[in-house]
Amino acid sequence: MDRHFKKHFENYTQGQFFELVGHSEEIWKALEQSEFITPRVLGSSDGIIYYEYLDIPFRIDEVWKKDLDIDPVIFKKIGEMLLLIHNSSLDSLMHGDYVLHNIFLNSSEDLCLIDCHPPEVVGYDRSFLYGDGQIETYLFLLNLASSLGVKLALANIKSVRLAMLSFRRGYDSIGGLRPLVSAIIRFYKIRRASGYSDFNSLMHLLIGLFFIGVSRG
Repeated sequence: MDRHFKKHFENYTQGQFFELVGHSEEIWKALEQSEFITPRVLGSSDGIIYYEYLDIPFRIDEVWKKDLDIDPVIFKKIGEMLLLIHNSSLDSLMHGDYVLHNIFLNSSEDLCLIDCHPPEVVGYDRSFLYGDGQIETYLFLLNLASSLGVKLALANIKSVRLAMLSFRRGYDSIGGLRPLVSAIIRFYKIRRASGYSDFNSLMHLLIGLFFIGVSRG
């Protein structure tokens, strides 16, 4: 087998695990002909997926924290990458956990995307893999300030607003009250499942909504 990375999945039934393998292959196909990179599935066995190894030293959220004047084109491309997934030949395909800590730059500054499955604290949930892409898009926006760190985000509103505006330009069309409400519920449940308090979860949610509001137009 080629150089690979092993990802372990626990508490999945055999059917759920095989669906996850197929989903990973579909994400790779969605980006195969693009400038974006995601690891190919090399094989699987006993709750383990073997992915192609990628040399990805730069995580986008860490890059952003070190350079608040980061090129906004990066966020535009992040929007374009998600749109490619949502507009793939497979109707209703979603990434599963589209957040900045799953997006990297390689040494050639290509955008690379990993971990196309529901957050580990969620476990198997098919609605994270297939469904309304607008929910995943809003969830990315809700998470953006938290990815930077809320104190840093509130101290640098211009940087976060520009990042969201650039992402919106890349994704092209974001809207709808129903998917926003679904994303709000999903955001809150993920933070609570991750061990954050009610107060912390609500605070991050409100800050996320604030930035969505100021990034319109």
